[in-house]
Amino acid sequence: MELITVGLYGDGSRDARLRAEYVYCDRAEKCSAFCDGKCFGVTALFGMRCPYAKVNMVDGGLKRSKAYGEVYSVAKNSEKYAKLDYPHYTLITKIGGEAFLTLPFVQIKVENGKISTEHPMFVRPVCVDSNLLTPENLEIICSFRPRAMLGGEITDYQEKTIPMFLLQFSRLYPEKYHAFIEAFPEYADRKPDWVGRMALLNTCNREKTYRDASGNEYHFEGDYIVGKSKFAPFALSLKTPTEIRAKVTDDMKVKITDNDQVLDSTVFV
Repeated sequence: MELITVGLYGDGSRDARLRAEYVYCDRAEKCSAFCDGKCFGVTALFGMRCPYAKVNMVDGGLKRSKAYGEVYSVAKNSEKYAKLDYPHYTLITKIGGEAFLTLPFVQIKVENGKISTEHPMFVRPVCVDSNLLTPENLEIICSFRPRAMLGGEITDYQEKTIPMFLLQFSRLYPEKYHAFIEAFPEYADRKPDWVGRMALLNTCNREKTYRDASGNEYHFEGDYIVGKSKFAPFALSLKTPTEIRAKVTDDMKVKITDNDQVLDSTVFV
């Protein structure tokens, strides 16, 4: 199997021994998550595991141990070190002829070629044949209304999860998505709400304006972001805001305040 990413975890303390994780997969080239620089084999808090990712863990021990330096150095110097991230917001992944479903709040099962949903104690991801993504089976997933342990509906499933799931589904399986919308047109307007999410500024809609942490408004002018701020260098005392002009870099981040700021190519962080 091919090595696709390497990670280091723990600081070498008594409560957090250092460990290196080597993730292997023989289906990476057919995986939409991998093509997006992500993998469900990467360890994350409350993360879900892909059945095709094989993880080899190497114990690095405590900082004073002989193994610590060697395990750290070998992992850190690998060309695959930190190559992939965990796909935190991914709800459906295309892996060849299968779909890996990782929706929260619902346990999805397959019985006799039909998808069913249950209220779970713990959600387990499931791989299903792509042929099972029929309009009828998708409607079972999309119409589910999970209940909280103390009573009442978990509204995030219908308000946030399903719109995001349908958007991702439409990009991976456009023909199946159109067939679903034809059969159940009431889902056509279920769009995600991106407001409050952080994104890379360089991947956002350049026709819109943006605000910084101080509330100052900026707009794009070519490869520059331009706006006015009450704060200026050299401790100037300003009665009126001064113009700020900065070249946009790949690592600039911005909080989304309007859904129209988001494009299909927008990268969230």
